[in-house]
Amino acid sequence: EEVEKVVSMLQEQARTLSRYGMKKHLCVLPMYAGLPYNEQMRVFERMPPTVRK
Repeated sequence: EEVEKVVSMLQEQARTLSRYGMKKHLCVLPMYAGLPYNEQMRVFERMPPTVRK
C-alpha cells in the first residue's frame, strides 16, 4: 500500500514536470517482493529513448 501511494505521487509529479517542458517522460514502476512476477519484470522492459524509468 505504501509503495503504491508513493508510485502515485511520483506519477503525478512526473505529469507536472512534463507540462512544464521536461524533455524526458518518467515511467514510475513499483518493485517489491510481494509484487506479481509479471509486474516485477516490467522494470526490465525497454523504453523509448524519450522515457526514463
